[in-house]
Amino acid sequence: QDLTSFKQFLKLTQIRCLQFDEARHGQIINRCLILKDNSSGQKFRDQKDFEYVLAPFIEKVLNNQFKNTVVKAVFMPLVQEIGPSGLDQAHLDSLQFPSLIKMDGFSFNRNSFVEINLSKLTTLNGRCQFQSCKHLKTFIALNLQNIGSQCFAFCERLETVLASTDATISESAFFNCSKITTILAKYTEFECKHWKTGNICGICPKCKNTIFKCFENGQSFYKTLEYQLLLSQEIIDQQSTSKLQFEIENQRLLEIEEEKAEKEAAFQQKYSPQKNAEKNRIQLMTNNVLLAAKLRNKRNNLRAFMLNGYKQLAETQLALKIQFNKESGEKKVQMKLILAKAKLFLVKYQLLNSQVEQSKLLCCNLVQKEQICNELNRNRKQILDEKSNTRQIWQNSKVLHHLSELEASEQFQFLVKYHDVKHDTRHQSITGQYKQSIIEKKFTPNEAVLTKMMLQQKEELKQIKQVVILKNEELLQKEEQIEQGNERLKKSVLTIAALFE
Repeated sequence: QDLTSFKQFLKLTQIRCLQFDEARHGQIINRCLILKDNSSGQKFRDQKDFEYVLAPFIEKVLNNQFKNTVVKAVFMPLVQEIGPSGLDQAHLDSLQFPSLIKMDGFSFNRNSFVEINLSKLTTLNGRCQFQSCKHLKTFIALNLQNIGSQCFAFCERLETVLASTDATISESAFFNCSKITTILAKYTEFECKHWKTGNICGICPKCKNTIFKCFENGQSFYKTLEYQLLLSQEIIDQQSTSKLQFEIENQRLLEIEEEKAEKEAAFQQKYSPQKNAEKNRIQLMTNNVLLAAKLRNKRNNLRAFMLNGYKQLAETQLALKIQFNKESGEKKVQMKLILAKAKLFLVKYQLLNSQVEQSKLLCCNLVQKEQICNELNRNRKQILDEKSNTRQIWQNSKVLHHLSELEASEQFQFLVKYHDVKHDTRHQSITGQYKQSIIEKKFTPNEAVLTKMMLQQKEELKQIKQVVILKNEELLQKEEQIEQGNERLKKSVLTIAALFE
């Protein structure tokens, strides 16, 4: 219900402007308390004999001034400050304070309003300003700089909170508020716990970890046209308060005109038309002309004032639109910078992954190189063993060739002698002494078999040597490839390190 108009509030309370003029300060008419001064030290705590408060000139509500009353609506367009518990438990159905700037703790605790729009509110002192307002769904205060501790605690139906984008949030501000979906404010780390027990509520967005979604919805609303229209509410409220005196005067003139018309009708009914008819008619015409002129002047002034207000509103909307476009452009630039930084980070991350992969490849190459070296050492050891076996077979074959030329007794003596000296360095002379005889000897069948076996072993050794040589060449080639890969990997690592620097 729109109660920002003086005329609408008079209509709601069924009071005439002339009754307001004639009433005393603090008088109650039709269950409406009338306060005519700009300040009142009188307190009405716990009084139940009035439901409305008409105080068009009051500028401050004192501590506990209307606490625990049955007030449904108030008309206080010039109030700028409300003290602690000023309207605590007052049963207000609507809340319209177009000039309110500052309020203290428990100011509107336990009231019945559904929606709030306080266009000039900037400061909340204390705590629990709107605690336990069970019907509150929407709170709008686009100039508010802080949301106090336990400000909306136990507001079970609260869905939307719109404050300044720089507004901070104190602890337990939304305690037990389970239906909040939109919050427009500066993201602030705050706790949610009961101020007495220290327990969390478990159902608010902070406890359910959905607070970030609420802030995202608030930022989305900030970019809409509806938000720009809400900004103009401050100008509308300022215009309504500035024309308050003019509105009261205009209402007074209208009621005077109506009263005179009623008196004229009553006069005409009471007195005969023939008695002083001409004189009364002239007087009435004169009064009507004067009243019409006054009314015309008032209406012209009101029309000029409204045109000026509309002009200011249009200029303000244009300025807000320009500012919004400018801020949108700046935000787009910031988003582009953030995207560029993200791409750079992605490139660095990919380079780091590449470095890790190359490091893994280097480790694999080193392991493979170590395996190849071990295999090469085994092959070399095998070659040395084969050479040793070949040398032993060769020595044995020489002994066999020599023994074939001797008699049995000489063979026995030679074997004994050879057995005694074969580990001495002098046995080398045996090889030279009997070399020629061994070459020219014609073998017996047994000796031919032994010689054939020896030759086969020599051929096998030659093949093994060739295989070992080929394997060694392959191992050397693999070592060269691994070294080249290591060099390339080192260059890549140095390049990546230079990029990060």
